[in-house]
Amino acid sequence: MRSVDELRSARRDLFDRFPSGDDSQKAMAYQELLAEEIRRTEQDIQIGASAQLKDHLLAVRLYGDALAQTYLSDYSIRQLNRNPGSRPPHILGQRRAFDLALGSARLISQTGCPVIVADLTNIIRIGDVIVCYDPDTPSILECKSGRTKAARFERQGRRGRQIARMESIIRFLLEGRGKIFGETSERRTVTLNSPKQFNHNLVNEMVVNAIAGRPEARLLLPNELLGAARLGEQASGIDEAVRDWRLPEGTMIATGSSLDPLRGGSDIPPPVLWELSTDAKWALMEGNVTISHSLRVDAFVGMQRENARVLRVFDLGGDLRWGYEVLVGSETVTVNAVAVRDVLYRYETVYSAGARMLELAQECTAELHTDS
Repeated sequence: MRSVDELRSARRDLFDRFPSGDDSQKAMAYQELLAEEIRRTEQDIQIGASAQLKDHLLAVRLYGDALAQTYLSDYSIRQLNRNPGSRPPHILGQRRAFDLALGSARLISQTGCPVIVADLTNIIRIGDVIVCYDPDTPSILECKSGRTKAARFERQGRRGRQIARMESIIRFLLEGRGKIFGETSERRTVTLNSPKQFNHNLVNEMVVNAIAGRPEARLLLPNELLGAARLGEQASGIDEAVRDWRLPEGTMIATGSSLDPLRGGSDIPPPVLWELSTDAKWALMEGNVTISHSLRVDAFVGMQRENARVLRVFDLGGDLRWGYEVLVGSETVTVNAVAVRDVLYRYETVYSAGARMLELAQECTAELHTDS
């Protein structure tokens, strides 16, 4: 059994060896390392399960998530993540099938095309090997080591549902519209051109200060409050910053922590991919430093882009519980709170996230007019 320090050292090795650039061979070699570490951890769990080992397993797969997000777009990641209740399997328990998937990925990578082995990630929940010909339209391969069933039985039971879901996602990625298996509503793809801008310089500065024992709070008037501190500490000046915010009574606030996306299954890119210093990336990946982030939900109200303007925010319930009513010309459309999530967890600027919200409303309206 490995100690907590030994597990941390294993993660540090994966952190230091995370591949940069676009090199299919390096990406494959890195996945071999991930597979080796996951196997070893699963063996440890068989000897004696513990919270530390389970957390380690999740943290190791975060590097698989980061590799997937290196070669796949946010758009395709969202589709490949659509499998409610699915969790990464124990690869020791399906040794032959996993070895087949890993071997297939190895062969494909030798052609120069990057591939991602799904079971080495938390976020890819469909297929076994993802072939990244194109970031938006990857191919999905399912690898089976057992006997081939008669064609009439392939569509039955769990296997049939897997095939139906995979086919519906492939069609959607290729055609840009369609119904995902198990859903009743049609989905459509809309392409946005507004550039994303992030507050990573500010995040880096705050995290580096926290590492050095200088936890702090920053108020970005009028919409945001951030605090950064080492585990177990509190950002100094947080109470004063809250008072200085001077929020009107009844103002709705969304809050989040940099730890939230690290709990697995989130399509928020892990900090190892952010434009930060090495020390800041490592501190955030390990949770040694935590950033708390609060945002006024009405931050986007009143923003304008050409003929579009955000009119109001209202409570929809659910995970992304707020909706925004946007006036486009003489019509109103409702947009969900993805912009809130991107500001809270990706540290996108309010202006950037709001501009994309407005462009989305414009494109959706144009799409509806095209159909009519």
